[in-house]
Amino acid sequence: MSSGLSNTSADETRVRAACVQYMCSQAMRDLLELACAAFGVQLAQFSWDKPHMRPGAGISVGYTISDRQGKEHYIVASTERISSTYVQDNSETCYQIADPPSPFISPVTLWLFPHDPLLPALSRAVDDQYIADVLGLPGLTSRVVVYRPTRRAVVKYHVHDRAYAYGKVVQKRHAQALIRRVDAMTSGEIDTAILAFAASDGLIVTRSLSGYPLSHDIAYRPDVACERIGELERLLAAMPATIAEFDVYPSWSKRITQYARNARAYMPEWATAIDVIADSVSRHVDTVCAPSVPTHGDFFEANVFVQDDGRLAMIDLDHIGPGQRNDDWACLLAHVSVLPFLTENRWVVADPQEPYRDEVELLNPGGLRCSYYPQAERVLRSWCAYLEKRVDGRDLYLRAAAVTISIASNSDVAHAPREARARMRRAMWWYECARHGRVVPVTPECFIDIAPI
Repeated sequence: MSSGLSNTSADETRVRAACVQYMCSQAMRDLLELACAAFGVQLAQFSWDKPHMRPGAGISVGYTISDRQGKEHYIVASTERISSTYVQDNSETCYQIADPPSPFISPVTLWLFPHDPLLPALSRAVDDQYIADVLGLPGLTSRVVVYRPTRRAVVKYHVHDRAYAYGKVVQKRHAQALIRRVDAMTSGEIDTAILAFAASDGLIVTRSLSGYPLSHDIAYRPDVACERIGELERLLAAMPATIAEFDVYPSWSKRITQYARNARAYMPEWATAIDVIADSVSRHVDTVCAPSVPTHGDFFEANVFVQDDGRLAMIDLDHIGPGQRNDDWACLLAHVSVLPFLTENRWVVADPQEPYRDEVELLNPGGLRCSYYPQAERVLRSWCAYLEKRVDGRDLYLRAAAVTISIASNSDVAHAPREARARMRRAMWWYECARHGRVVPVTPECFIDIAPI
């Protein structure tokens, strides 16, 4: 096993952690006031969202600003590299502090939403009149459902209260690749959302599918969800062969070192376990020589749609390309495994009939759960039993541990500390499953004696 972080990496982790602490505190008021003055906003109060820490890149935090007239604005502060030329050309909506106070060691850029400097199409994507004109749909309204500063956004479009389309905004340099991926999927046998509009600056609009996400079955029809695993296998197998010719998008397991670095910054008390898992995953994936196959790249319950006729469809095609099938399966299993811990501020008393209740309680002590997924564990174990007969369990569960570390690295530790801890315990359980090559019961030992594989 490696000795863990190098001195340089350790220093970087400490700086990032200090920056996150600063950005999620009242200490940011001085920087926000400077930006607000440039934007013509008189800051009265502010609150912050969960920080976005991109592996190997910057930190971004969004702030809801209340001005002295009672209006609200949304401002983002980021340590991402933003050209000073852009700032100068957009001074009414973007402001850069070249020499910020400690602990920052690089410029901090602030902008008014939706004027994201690395997502130039975002302003048009949330312009209802523009989208209505493009699609020929009077009365269209929009709602932002996902915003990852500098990275991507998803906008939902309604017509007369009915979902009609989704707009995805990506960086301009990724636009053509995403359009190519959508075209490849729509020309194959798999159902997916049809392209309605695309622009080279990063706005891609697709028609909505009729139906519901697979997560609905996990929540409300667990018996049906258990039986879906064979359909999911056939869905992945039907991906067009041409996808194997696309550029490789590194899997979660390939990027484990970067995600581990973020996880340490958020949860230093878990550093030893994170180091052990990351090191074991890295050594393992470097030795795998299995042939590449067409993969989705972000295959989990929210990106699989159950259509009105019962057929499964894929959405969110940003990462399709050649890869290892177990990375798709690991992504699915890892995401399902954390469903009981979602939305900590709305947890309810756990269902007395919750399957595997004693084991889930060890993962998330306190008798509280997400109300939507009381039987998610039963679905998870059913899918694991199916897959263990078809794939290498050790490989599958090491990759599931890697995906869960990535999920843990995106935890909102300040506002949902118990959810963050449950995610880390789940990652350690996946690692214990990998040690045995099969699913094992959750026991206290899973979280105590963690050793290299």
